[in-house]
Amino acid sequence: MDEMKIALLLIVRWFDFSLVGHEPSAKPKFGHSDLDTVLGIQAFPVQRFTNGPRNGCLVTIRPRSARG
Repeated sequence: MDEMKIALLLIVRWFDFSLVGHEPSAKPKFGHSDLDTVLGIQAFPVQRFTNGPRNGCLVTIRPRSARG
């Protein structure tokens, strides 16, 4: 299992991930965190059968540009 995690980390670094349709709040809704001003509603998970992001978490995946 550890080898699989290492292989996944080595592959994931070749790509750039960005959130789609996140709507950040103008000011924090909670006193303990300001993540909703950056990530929007996806910052706080909801409890269903398992814990997860609200309404899913859509991302775009692009190959990372070559660094010089």
